[in-house]
Order: sequence, then C-alpha cells, then structure tokens
Amino acid sequence: MTRPVKIDKRELQREFNNSTCTLRELASQTGASYSLITKLASSEKWIEQRKEHQEQAAKLRVMDLPVSTCTPHQHVERSLMTGEQIRQLLIEATAAIRSGDVRSLKTLVDAWASWDNQMRKTHKLDEQNTKAQINVALLSSLPDTPNYINANPP
Repeated sequence: MTRPVKIDKRELQREFNNSTCTLRELASQTGASYSLITKLASSEKWIEQRKEHQEQAAKLRVMDLPVSTCTPHQHVERSLMTGEQIRQLLIEATAAIRSGDVRSLKTLVDAWASWDNQMRKTHKLDEQNTKAQINVALLSSLPDTPNYINANPP
C-alpha cells in the first residue's frame, strides 16, 4: 500500500484563487484528488473567495493608474501603462473564456467598467455628453454560457 501524499490545503486554495482554472484542472495539476478539492472548496467557499480576490485585484489594477501628468513624456508613459493594463485585462478575459469561467469574465468586465468610469471622470467626458468608446453595457450583458466561443484559439 502506498503512502498518502501530503497536501497543503492553503497552497491549493492560493493556487485556485490566483488562477482561472477549474477544480478538476487544479486536481490534475497538483495531484490532489478531485473529491478532496471539491469538499474543501465547498466547505471553505473557495468560489466566493476567489471572486472577491479577483475583484479586489482588478480594482487595485484600475486604481493604480496615475491621474495627473505634467509633461508630454509623462502623458505618453501613462498611456503606455494604461494600454498594458487593458492588454492584461484582455488576456485574463481570454483565459477565462477558454476555461469557461464566466464569473472571472464578468469580474474582468466589471474591472473594465470601473476603469472606463474612472477615465470618464478624470477627463470630464460625461460633461461633454460623449458616448463611451466601448459599450460596457453590451460587454456586461454577455450570456453566461460561452457556447459561441471557439475553445481552441487560432
């Protein structure tokens, strides 16, 4: 009879919180049994905790944007940094779509909406009655089941 493998429950939860993987994928990646992971996730509410963790991380990324600039060089740097943060949001959204994680996708859409609201307030776009460049309402109304998305990227 083989000796049971010791599993660090906190490490499993940390890995789950910091990824977009499913419980089954986590089990295959870590070597822990799927039944153990589902029991832990259910009893300790991992899904809700991951959602809160990802929402906080998304808000921190959005709030990390600098608000004022003094020179054209600083403006370009801020624009590049903003573009990189948008790119990261899109990468994470793509990963969420591929894994079928609708909750993560909605969290990322909420982060995008927060970023859009912050930019609109910072640049006083609402006062000019301009329309959003990205229709956030459309993004947030995406269906819960990504049946229309090809799971295999080109």
